[in-house]
Amino acid sequence: MELGSLLTRILAVFLVYLGFAHTTVLASNLADYGRLPTNRSMSISPDGSLVAWIREANGTTNLVVVDVQTLKPVRVVNVGDGAKLRSLQFGSNRYIITRFSETTRVHSYVGRFENSAAYAIDIKTGETVLLLDKTPGLYPAQASLGNVIAVNSKEEVAYMAAYDDSSNARYNIYRVNLHNGKGKLHKKGNASTFAWHMNKNGEVLAREDFDDKNNIYTVNAYTSGNNTKEIYRHETDIVSLDIVGISANNNELYILSHDDNFIEALSILPLKDGVEKDPIFQTSNSNITQIITFKNELVGVRYSGVRPSYQFLSEHTQAAMDRVIATFPEQSVFLLDIDESGNTFVLSVSGSNSPDDLYLFDTQNIKLKKLGSRYESISADSVADVSSFTYKAQDGTELNAIATWPLGSSPEDRKNLPTLIFPHGGPASYSSIQFDWWAQYFASLGYLVIEPNFRGSSGFGRAFTEAGRGKWGKEMQTDVTDAFDYLVGLNIANPNKTCIMGASYGGYVALLAGGITPDKFSCVIAVNGVTDLPKMLTQERRESGSDSWVLDYWRGIIGDNEFNKVDFENISPITHAKAFKAPTLIIYSKDDTVVSPTQSRDMISKLKSADKNIHSAVLSGEDHWLSVSDTRQQMLTEIDGFLKTYNPIN
Repeated sequence: MELGSLLTRILAVFLVYLGFAHTTVLASNLADYGRLPTNRSMSISPDGSLVAWIREANGTTNLVVVDVQTLKPVRVVNVGDGAKLRSLQFGSNRYIITRFSETTRVHSYVGRFENSAAYAIDIKTGETVLLLDKTPGLYPAQASLGNVIAVNSKEEVAYMAAYDDSSNARYNIYRVNLHNGKGKLHKKGNASTFAWHMNKNGEVLAREDFDDKNNIYTVNAYTSGNNTKEIYRHETDIVSLDIVGISANNNELYILSHDDNFIEALSILPLKDGVEKDPIFQTSNSNITQIITFKNELVGVRYSGVRPSYQFLSEHTQAAMDRVIATFPEQSVFLLDIDESGNTFVLSVSGSNSPDDLYLFDTQNIKLKKLGSRYESISADSVADVSSFTYKAQDGTELNAIATWPLGSSPEDRKNLPTLIFPHGGPASYSSIQFDWWAQYFASLGYLVIEPNFRGSSGFGRAFTEAGRGKWGKEMQTDVTDAFDYLVGLNIANPNKTCIMGASYGGYVALLAGGITPDKFSCVIAVNGVTDLPKMLTQERRESGSDSWVLDYWRGIIGDNEFNKVDFENISPITHAKAFKAPTLIIYSKDDTVVSPTQSRDMISKLKSADKNIHSAVLSGEDHWLSVSDTRQQMLTEIDGFLKTYNPIN
């Protein structure tokens, strides 16, 4: 796709501030950090004339649509309460597609699941219709009825994937009218189909199938009509290709791959024969973390790291992004959306002195327009400094970590600080220089917050992620505590005033540290943490089946494979409950569908039985991702009170 042109002579960037309903107030209380972002999920219309986002303010959730030239609102739609508004995208210049989810259960499904749905909102009238509504033959219990595969903006239709109610529950594509929400069958899958790939006109190019029982993964290209040709086959325990986009000529798929040296690449898989071509983008010490597409066609990629970097197919687009990054050298720049011509970017700038500022970038006139900030009630002066540092693990492996420094501190003041060690979740994710609402709140109280990027993290090359296989409870654990020891050695972290805190996998790390290094930390805090690995895998087997590739993935990454047997019980925090010494706070979400609440409840019970200093709290109506403002604030309040007792600033 041709993205248009830039001025060949890049002019100076002129910064224009035109905030929409923007107020700047010095952040002074927990609610400013704990509320959902005021402005989020930015999207620009295909013709670049409108920008839309989700706005949370005064207890209401609105969809805001603004004219790009004037920044005046064109339409504000109250989307109501109850279900969680996850994201939005333009379906055309007139329609916006929004995706909601809620935690629910149905009669035919065991347990709860995160049920999603999509709505189309008419910008002209404000009318809203449920997509796939009144579409016959859909399976009643499926988690992704909001799954939009492609959009034809000219015809104003969306192509959505969903399971039918046949005995084999086939994963089909439905053509959905954005005017009335009605869908009709567009293309049938089979019993093992799990993914589709389409162009912007709604033509199906390829289908991915995975036979869990026989461990066969295939890619089938559509040659004409319903005729297909198998272009890739692999006998494997897990899905072996990561298909991320299509070429503008519709003849090729783009895949993420890596070679024997773990060099990650974006490669080409031709639909005619499936013989992989040489890569077009590649990296060794980072990952390709975002595939930038417009209507499924490749525009460029974002590379991960402490700060993101970009590579585009268009030289003009590359020059524009390079110019923006040069304007904010100490912060991270994230491309959120791009219009069809490539003339307008939607960006966020995040890090020190920036509460996630949002911009429009006019690439023709080389101007930035500031829309506002994600966290509108937090001023730039209330954002603590964020930086990175490197340290060495016990075995000499070089690692890095992100430091959010106590608000208002200077380098001269940064000695013997009360500290929070805050390992990230995933574990295949990473911490980088950006605004982290959780870390920023505790930095505003005066804590140093450290987020180690332990081996097994993504973001720093495929080899670094693979180095974590089989290392749960071992090097992945000591990499975290080594960051603490390093800072103690520099007299930066106070060894007697440091607490370990984390969520999801980070909660697992925190609880395991409480059991296997009981004298190291002043206190332990875990939110939605894994505590019992054998029980977690048993539940996964029950929900997904013993043949599931998901089960194979988890067993392999934790370490139970033919190359590396791991004692799951020994690396489970619940096994070490009797060894705990530090006061411990366990918080869990009642509606968590990722880590079962029983993981936390069992750990709480075990620590109580061992007569340990255990505190707990339940977040009612909350999910794994902390998606609700009230319960986010409840969580921060619980942690705040716990820290004042067991790891106070003074």
